[in-house]
Amino acid sequence: MYKKLFPLLFLVAAFAALLFVGCDDSGNAPTNTTTTKPNIQFKAGSIFYYGTDSISQNGTYHPTKWRTKDSVQSETSYNGKTCFPINSVTVDTNTVPPIPIQSQVIYVSYDANSGQFFQWGVKKLFDPTQTETWDLVADFSQALGTTVSLFTITNVFGQQNVSANVTSKVSVDTTIATTGTPSVNVKCYMVNVVADVIAFGVSVGKVYLDYYIGYTPSSNTSNPSCRVRVKLHPINLTGFAGGDGIDQILNRFTY
Repeated sequence: MYKKLFPLLFLVAAFAALLFVGCDDSGNAPTNTTTTKPNIQFKAGSIFYYGTDSISQNGTYHPTKWRTKDSVQSETSYNGKTCFPINSVTVDTNTVPPIPIQSQVIYVSYDANSGQFFQWGVKKLFDPTQTETWDLVADFSQALGTTVSLFTITNVFGQQNVSANVTSKVSVDTTIATTGTPSVNVKCYMVNVVADVIAFGVSVGKVYLDYYIGYTPSSNTSNPSCRVRVKLHPINLTGFAGGDGIDQILNRFTY
């Protein structure tokens, strides 16, 4: 009925770009019961490598040969905010040499005083007619489990009469094991993003994304501040072609 709105790689790129990089440092370790703001501080020169699996509609995982490398650049000022640019490159290692799939520079900013994360131009990823701004993507000033309205996207992927109301919540303080050898346990926050998709005034379903943000507690200064995991659940929207999910997990890092 409708055109497929969510090409897998594009959607993953859009959401995976929600890398939260601390430009300031609160110096506090997060807890599950307070609104203490986390210490999230990227370091210039850090490098993070990720592997990717696809997830079929029935929940089956399928390994891919996609490999992503994120390189943290020196702190800079961009459109009114101090931030760290991230060079993010994804390649397909099925070929020799590997074929680049995507290359982008991501600008993100963390206000340690307010506990809010911003990324430049998030809405424009979904609607090219939007003016690029610093868009709120997560709010650590709220208690865990509190849903926060982020923004409304109009003309989703250029489709008229289709919009999405996007919310997020910081749900839990947890640990994720990297997939490399040796495996390393990384402390992180799990953040849930939900996009309620509206077509011709009617909700046709929701897109769910879980992502995990590493932070640096005072007890473990070697724990990296980074995107640890991004899981896009399989997409099922009424009247739209379904889409596979994707799970991208940190393999190894130099921090």
